[in-house]
Amino acid sequence: MVVGLSGGVLGFWVAELSAGSGPALYHSGAAMLAAGISGAWFAAGFVMMLTIMFFNWPEFPVPPGQRDEPGAVAEWRSVRQPKQHR
Repeated sequence: MVVGLSGGVLGFWVAELSAGSGPALYHSGAAMLAAGISGAWFAAGFVMMLTIMFFNWPEFPVPPGQRDEPGAVAEWRSVRQPKQHR
């Protein structure tokens, strides 16, 4: 998420400095490229955050002490399992 947000801020400033100010900023090719790259970084960071939260995967960004814990989906499934009657 931090990578996506940082990419968005960096992309904004690249677009601002490359096109100058005024209406030409929103129609220049460099601004559109910077906005596209920023959006892609944000989307990738958001998707990675969701996979870590729901599935605890991929393991490299998960802290070592929490790698053995189940994700949110596994916890939801364990709560919803029907209990066996004796």
